[in-house]
Amino acid sequence: MVATARGLLVEMKEFDVILTVHILNVIFHITGPASRILQSVAVGLAIASKQIRSCITQLQEARSNDSSREDLAIKVQLFTDKHDLGNTADTFQQKTNEKNSTQSW
Repeated sequence: MVATARGLLVEMKEFDVILTVHILNVIFHITGPASRILQSVAVGLAIASKQIRSCITQLQEARSNDSSREDLAIKVQLFTDKHDLGNTADTFQQKTNEKNSTQSW
């Protein structure tokens, strides 16, 4: 049981896991209000449609905005530095480069 917990802790400290959690935080921040509105009993079709279009627009903007990605990378790096998680960004970049070099299309 202790070994499993330690293994989970090691995985949770990986840069890609930390990055994924931060990305999910952005996504939930965008979709959360719409989700709460769409779950209400009295929501109309026009309001639902407007909320969904708003979410799509915001998600597309977040995906295409370079400064948003740079801000996210900085936040993740600050998080890893604050919690003394080592140089996980470099390790992540090395793994990504290795995957890309061995992947055949």
